[in-house]
Amino acid sequence: IALEKEELNYFDRLKYSKFCVLSMGTTGWATRTIDTIYGMCIPVFVQEMITHSPFYDLLNYHAFSVQVHPLELHKLEQIL
Repeated sequence: IALEKEELNYFDRLKYSKFCVLSMGTTGWATRTIDTIYGMCIPVFVQEMITHSPFYDLLNYHAFSVQVHPLELHKLEQIL
């Protein structure tokens, strides 16, 4: 059954997205990172350096995510 975009919930939207851009928020990005992993979306971190990501001691973020420096956002499509 095809769903209209308006009917998709948050996790469905993640599931149907290939990449999920995560900019640094006021409390970091821990919750959103877990959401993207759960939603099987490739996390795209926008920050100069990734520090203290959830489960950083268990997960190799370089194997399944992308890091983009804020000054390179104009090249985002080429990077991805």
